[in-house]
Amino acid sequence: HKENGKNLGTWSLYQRSKLREGKMSVNRKRLLLKNEFVYDQWLDMYRLLLKFEEREGHCRIPSNHKENGKNLGTWSLYQRSKLREGKMSVNRKRLLLKNEFVYDQWLDMYRLLLKFEEREGHCRIPSNHKENGKN
Repeated sequence: HKENGKNLGTWSLYQRSKLREGKMSVNRKRLLLKNEFVYDQWLDMYRLLLKFEEREGHCRIPSNHKENGKNLGTWSLYQRSKLREGKMSVNRKRLLLKNEFVYDQWLDMYRLLLKFEEREGHCRIPSNHKENGKN
């Protein structure tokens, strides 16, 4: 993105990099953060996840879903993968799990089984039955 003929996009990318690496003066960091300069793309995507959850009532994002033009579905698949592999920071994991971010497909289907059993009184499910659009 160019602003007044200057490449603001490249500049902001560089600033985010310096912030992540901890190689920025306290004054510059303070100025950027005061203006809500988002330097953590993960946090930006997490906010989109919260927006989705508020609107839809769940965090089961379809893999091809886009939110505000960003690939939230792809991002959520990647986060689930990182959670399964145990390769996610404690803080990020805590944020995702407190919002019931379903990262285990099996557990998600098991919850649907319990819902079916509660409603129908049994677990004899026909092979072509769909619960909440899932088979």
